This record gives sequence, C-alpha cells and structure tokens, in this order.
Amino acid sequence: MHPEDLGLGKLFEMVRDGVIVADARTQRIVLWNSAATGIFGYSPSEALGGMLVEDLVPERFKAQHRAGMSRYLETGRGRYLDANKLLDLPALAKTGEEIRVEFSLSPIGLEDGEGGAHVLAIVRDVTMRNRAEEYAARLLRHLSGEPESEPGALPGVSAERHVPLREAQEAKLTERELQALRLLTLGKTNRQIAQEMLVSVSTAK
Repeated sequence: MHPEDLGLGKLFEMVRDGVIVADARTQRIVLWNSAATGIFGYSPSEALGGMLVEDLVPERFKAQHRAGMSRYLETGRGRYLDANKLLDLPALAKTGEEIRVEFSLSPIGLEDGEGGAHVLAIVRDVTMRNRAEEYAARLLRHLSGEPESEPGALPGVSAERHVPLREAQEAKLTERELQALRLLTLGKTNRQIAQEMLVSVSTAK
C-alpha cells in the first residue's frame, strides 16, 4: 500500500508527527512514516513486515485494546476513535521502554472504496514534556507544604517539607536553560523548543 492510496500524498513523509495507518480488521500496520520510526524505534521494513498495532500497546493495556477493537469492528464506534480530541496514553517502544504519546485517531478508507476500514493515527512523543510537567507539579506541592505520596521519589528534594537538598539549593539554570523552561511551561514540544532556540532536538531534550 502507498500513501496515495489513502489520499495522503507527499505530506506523508513531510509531516513531523508520526503517521501510522492500520487495517482495522487485522490490526496490521500498512503505512508507517519516518517520524514514527523516530518515536517508536521500528524501521519501516520492521513495521510493515507484519507488525500489529497491539505491539505498540503496553502489556497491561492489551486486553482493553483488544476489547476496544472488537467493539469498533462490531459497531463502527470506538471510545478513542469517537473522542474527537488529542489522547494522551502510554505506548511501547522497540526497546521495551514505556513512553508517553499524544495522538488522534481517524477512520479512513481507500479512495476507490475498497479494502475495508483503516485507522489513521497521528502520533507525537510527549514523554519528556509529561515528565517535566509532573516534576514541576510535584515540586510545587513540596514547596507549598503538601506531603509527598512517595517520600524521596522527587529527585533532588528531601522528604522534609520546604527543605530542598543541597544539590537543589546549589543548582542554577543558565539563561538558555531558563528560556527552554519558559517554552516548556507554554506546552511547547522538544521540536518546537529546538526550532525557537535554533538548536537540535537532542540539545533541547
């Protein structure tokens, strides 16, 4: 199958988000762009060589995923497909690491009306953004005097209220790091931060 078969054209490889198309009946991945490789680690040949959408789902969510797919095939409706909004859920990378992705799902079909139902997923890796937001929220709770549900789990901060560890007290951010932090608090992704700061994505991370 080619992107043109689903009306995706040249944009398929040009977009910066991961673009994945799967057969709704078999779950088999039929289209996979280079951005999806950057997110999950699978090459196009690996992804298109028999991989299923389920392979990207963490083990503890597989049963729920299968039930949702069965419901969609029976009714043409699905909890996530009908959400009409960006979803934020865990996913599984090739390394076995659990990452966090933000994605939208849309049902699509072949231009000639044949080939059965397919599902288009537009995916973005938000793992680092979510970690930063969680850290900031927990740090604010700590500084406001709220007890930590997991004592000692907050890096660089003691379990005692209002008392940062010496490492945290001595930590100083450069102007560039502060600029990146300000962009992060605005909800910018690593790629967007890199573009605004004129640095590579790895440097932004």
